[in-house]
Amino acid sequence: MAEAFTPGTFILVPGIALMIVGALLMALPELTTSLWAPVIFILAFVPAFLIAFYFYKHLAPPGKPTTLSSDALVGRTGWVKRDVSPGNIRGKVMIEQETWSATSEQVIPEGTKVVVTNVVGVQVVVRPVDQSTTASWEETLVEVDA
Repeated sequence: MAEAFTPGTFILVPGIALMIVGALLMALPELTTSLWAPVIFILAFVPAFLIAFYFYKHLAPPGKPTTLSSDALVGRTGWVKRDVSPGNIRGKVMIEQETWSATSEQVIPEGTKVVVTNVVGVQVVVRPVDQSTTASWEETLVEVDA
């Protein structure tokens, strides 16, 4: 019951160890009335706990989360998985092991390295990496009457 209400399945390890001890005591019920029952319980529980912990650790090894928030995507680079076109979100880009719907101001073919310039909802706006990032501008002089 506790496992159902706690995230992370960390109660699984002692639960498995207790099931092994319970199976041992069911197979040999005369051990429960012995003065050595607490010692036998500990000698059965500790190795069962360590074995269950070992398997649990290898079942789901810890690692950094792979989910990116959309705010953190601007400036990140990725690869086009499906051609990206202006005006639609059928294009797909792979950014750090996650696939995102993408659009762009130009057609970008599959396999092109891109950088995220903006995020709109769950859609990213990308441009090819080799494209210049500096915008052209003109300096306008304004004459002021003094």
